[in-house]
Amino acid sequence: MISAILNMTIFKELEPYYAQHLTGRELRQFHKAAEAGPCRLVTQIIQPNAFRPGRGSYMGVECRADILGRSHLTARDLVEGKADWEDQSLFTNPLRIAQQGELDFHRPMNRTVLGPYYVHTFEFDSKDMAFFKQQLSWMRSAVAQWFRKPFSAN
Repeated sequence: MISAILNMTIFKELEPYYAQHLTGRELRQFHKAAEAGPCRLVTQIIQPNAFRPGRGSYMGVECRADILGRSHLTARDLVEGKADWEDQSLFTNPLRIAQQGELDFHRPMNRTVLGPYYVHTFEFDSKDMAFFKQQLSWMRSAVAQWFRKPFSAN
């Protein structure tokens, strides 16, 4: 799936690997997404809720999926300006802040909390290029256009 936060640098690094398998239309779709800037999902939902120590919650925001415990440290650094939002591509729903050593630190699914938003995603990941192309087409459909309106660029 195309990330909610898409960095043009990362796109350019990956393009040689998949460009040969995509049509011009699909490549233009990637270029348009990469050049559009942050969407409202990022600026109005993820960024304001990324780190809320007063509520004891955060949204795990990371550049990789293998981060130990999905800690709040990257979200804190992002909010404090010590890390770059454009380097991030993955996020979680709100989690309770936990410190390493706490019993449930390594189990973020046990630390979910209610927050102002809940993002539900359906992921059907496959290594098959035909399926990847099908996922790209979902983002171009008339239904996708209608659903994307609330999250389009400002």
